Amino acid sequence: MLDSTLPVSPQTSAKSASALELQLAAQRARRPADPLLSLVVPVFNEEESIDIFLAAVMPFLEKAGLRFEVVFVNDGSRDDTFAHLLACCARDSRVKVVNLSRNFGKEAALTAGIDHAGGDILIPMDIDLQDPPDLIEPFVERWREGYDIVYGIRAARTSDTAAKRLSAGWFYWAFNSMSPVRIPANVGDFRLVDRRRRHIGEEGPGIDAHIFRARIWVLLQLIVRRGALGCGAGDLHLLPAPAHLLRRHRTLGDRGT
Repeated sequence: MLDSTLPVSPQTSAKSASALELQLAAQRARRPADPLLSLVVPVFNEEESIDIFLAAVMPFLEKAGLRFEVVFVNDGSRDDTFAHLLACCARDSRVKVVNLSRNFGKEAALTAGIDHAGGDILIPMDIDLQDPPDLIEPFVERWREGYDIVYGIRAARTSDTAAKRLSAGWFYWAFNSMSPVRIPANVGDFRLVDRRRRHIGEEGPGIDAHIFRARIWVLLQLIVRRGALGCGAGDLHLLPAPAHLLRRHRTLGDRGT
């Protein structure tokens, strides 16, 4: 569906669709023949969750039909998380570990994992499995179509408290009312990002996650709507970027590697 906040005439819509198809074709031509997928998972005191997580996600990673690695980032855990991760690495060479010297917080841990991931495709994911692993395959399918970014967006926030839903709504309203580039509501870190797009968020330590989300929003992307707490893929909705953002996308694309 088109962004309902933007007036779209039939001629504009046709031109945007044509520009989008050209961009997708160009992106498909750049895709590597044998890509590597990196699942990046920050962890803190999650010793008991690691095996459950791996048992849940491995079948979906294998189903996606790509080479893959699972990059855990131990964010200064005080339990036996690190030792457990090392044991997992010994059993399966596709499991990697980045060990931080202390607890730096989720955003810093996620950044460290992305920096050390070797994949052509990056998917950040929480270990609590609130991000449904059955979306990995649809994410990859849309990447093959030419999209650089594929989001997982929550269709409902029924598990959140009323205060959290209210504060989240106010944040997105305030941010989008001030920013020339709107970011979609209810989008977290769960997404697929093409490796060539990592540089957009690499402007120094401590970059705010919401700023990063706003920057990658200008790229070709697909929204995958999903239910709360792992309800599955649900409906797929295409949100093509307006023409002026597509022009900016071409400029950013020239900087990619």
